[in-house]
Amino acid sequence: MSGTSPTSLQVRIARDIVALVRRDMRPVGYHLAETQLAREIGISRSPVNVALNWLAELGAVKHDPNRGFFLACDPA
Repeated sequence: MSGTSPTSLQVRIARDIVALVRRDMRPVGYHLAETQLAREIGISRSPVNVALNWLAELGAVKHDPNRGFFLACDPA
């Protein structure tokens, strides 16, 4: 998604992910499992992956291609 604007769906999913992280007080470094997030938000895994990649571009999460996504900053 580099260089392009996110869609309204991607923004909504990213906001939902941030809200879950805040609600559950997940710590920096917490593994954000795509399957679990998709289940909690009630959507498929693919749009969650796109939203997580966008959050990685913003610096809110860190993406390790071999391990997944991890919370990179305090969401407070």
